[in-house]
Amino acid sequence: MVTKNLLLFLLLCISFCIGANHPAMALQKKHSFQDLEKLIVQNDHGIAAIRQKMQAMESRRSAAKAQYLPKLSTNYRFFGDGLNLTDEDFGRKHFLTLRLSQDLVKLTKVRSHKIDGINAQLDILTSQLQNSNRLSFLAFRKSYIEVLQNRSRIFYYKKLINAYEKIVKIKRRRYKEQEELLTEVLETEKELINVRGLHTYYQTQIDKQKNILAEFLKLSSSDIEWNETGLNHVRIREEKLLAVAVENSDGFKLNQARARLADIKADGSTYDNVTFSPYFGLRIRGDKFNQLQTGPEAGVSLSIPLWLKSIRSHKHNQYKSESKASKLAAEHEVFELKQEVISVLHKYQLLDVKIKNSNDILDLLTEKTRIQKSRHDNELRNLKLDPVTLLELEAQIAAEKLDRIYYKYEQDQVYYQLIYLAGMTRPEDFSYHLSKDRDMARNGYTEAIWLWNTTEVLKGEPREAFINFCKNQGVNKVFVSINKKVIASIEQSSDLQTFIAYLHYANIKAAALMGEPSWVYKKNRQKMLRRIRFVLEYNNNTIDPARFDAIHLDIEPHTLAEWGDYKKFLVNNLAETLQLANNLNSRRKHKLALEIDIPTFYHKVDKTALEKIVQNVDVVTIMAYERRTAESVVKSVENILGLANRMNKRVLIGLNAREFGEKEMLEDLLKNVGAKVSLEKSFSGFAIHDYHHYRDLVENKNAL
Repeated sequence: MVTKNLLLFLLLCISFCIGANHPAMALQKKHSFQDLEKLIVQNDHGIAAIRQKMQAMESRRSAAKAQYLPKLSTNYRFFGDGLNLTDEDFGRKHFLTLRLSQDLVKLTKVRSHKIDGINAQLDILTSQLQNSNRLSFLAFRKSYIEVLQNRSRIFYYKKLINAYEKIVKIKRRRYKEQEELLTEVLETEKELINVRGLHTYYQTQIDKQKNILAEFLKLSSSDIEWNETGLNHVRIREEKLLAVAVENSDGFKLNQARARLADIKADGSTYDNVTFSPYFGLRIRGDKFNQLQTGPEAGVSLSIPLWLKSIRSHKHNQYKSESKASKLAAEHEVFELKQEVISVLHKYQLLDVKIKNSNDILDLLTEKTRIQKSRHDNELRNLKLDPVTLLELEAQIAAEKLDRIYYKYEQDQVYYQLIYLAGMTRPEDFSYHLSKDRDMARNGYTEAIWLWNTTEVLKGEPREAFINFCKNQGVNKVFVSINKKVIASIEQSSDLQTFIAYLHYANIKAAALMGEPSWVYKKNRQKMLRRIRFVLEYNNNTIDPARFDAIHLDIEPHTLAEWGDYKKFLVNNLAETLQLANNLNSRRKHKLALEIDIPTFYHKVDKTALEKIVQNVDVVTIMAYERRTAESVVKSVENILGLANRMNKRVLIGLNAREFGEKEMLEDLLKNVGAKVSLEKSFSGFAIHDYHHYRDLVENKNAL
């Protein structure tokens, strides 16, 4: 007995080891619908192809930046006297030049237009990528729902088959001797044959569908969990859906980007084939190889083709026509999108009516079945209940449930199509935009957040999670920290441009966040000015969707150790610092809004200095931290609000998410403060500090 148990134990150990070393033999977790959605984009070759094109375009842009830098060239020329070249004549007039030249037209005009054109092409690819991404999700979801739909069909067809088989068996036995009544049996058998055929067809079809979907996802169909999607529908208002669809239309954005590309080409055509190249070099010349003379040379090379005016005019007209065509196509895209949205929405609403009707019919059939059974059990005990009647009712109920399940899954597919047409991927985003009304968003106020760790969310899933968080919380502006790490990353990749473009596509503004307390001192102000210049130059060299909307300064001299002894001096220094920032910003052709963070108490230190601070910026964010009631917040900001009212400036009220234990506490305070200050002319909304603490609050990770 002991030997037998020992052998059994050894076998179990061997099995365990085999399972551990061979995962395929071990138990594997099946992939849910949500798991599969994460695999969709990874396995779509069309999306991968567009991404490769974007990488190629980014490499092309990097090459274009260096393409028109100074050029080093060498030339050798010989001038002889006629064709009789004797040894003595051969040495005459040899010229060798070494030149460093710079084509100023290409450097100052062509280069920028070429980079802008590549950026416009990247915008086109970005729109195509977003559309392909959503199309991929839509195709997968429809295929998955079809599997669920066919599985339900098989279930109810099986019920119908069982009911019809019983009816045929009873009727054949009942009408065996009455040939004239056998037609009833034949009609039922006809229905039975039809249902069996459909059952077999959908049984075959579902296996094919599972295998095709599994092959696309690079899985086995047995690895997939075929459960309900958990889709929750929200009430859809047509006007709201149309507005969201037009706002997010990739087709419109695609044609707008094509129009921009054509405009850039039209502007660039002015300088095609024109060169203006100053050069500096060294010339070596002589009649004999052993009697050479050397000396510097300088000059200008100017080249203008004779046909320039004619071809430039034709090219300019060509590109302008292409631009107009793309703009008209964008408007037509909006028209067609609206028509499609209305058509799909009406189909969705019709299916909703059919589902309700089907539910009513099922209720009637269920009640009819109950009455039939009740009559037999309670009123007519001596009357034998015909089993065929109950079986026919059972078949009717199964057929009606078959119709209802078809309508239900069909409506799910149409709902996902509406999500696609609305320019979204996640049902949660669709639900938020279609049904959730936020007081601030509804009234056009700003709701901003500080983002300090910018590099953590620049790309991939963190970027998607960040943008989805902003959408879900109604955030429509982000203070994006531009620190040394971010600046270094711009030289290596276009992640920042893409990130800001994605924010704008989500209708979220981006302000360049920067600041150090030491910037208030004269010796450190150049650091601030260099950072501001960087942002201004970045905007000049970047296309519109990827540009910053504002410069947001967070200097906060009150955090310096010397604040206690030099409050007035430091506040006045801040005013001077902001004046320099404003002067630099104002000199630019494309001026950005200038914003500043200040605490609630500067008016107590120096009112005149505070007036200068507010005068030199466009937006003031008052950091009303450490206040938990609407009354205390309003009281702390009323002086600065009044000052901003007189100066026609805008004010955001800042709150710290870290100070709240629950999201509802913060939202209640936002609502109550907003109600009290909404009539103030300068009040523009709220800012929440910061993303990571706000996210923790939403996810209920804060602990007070």
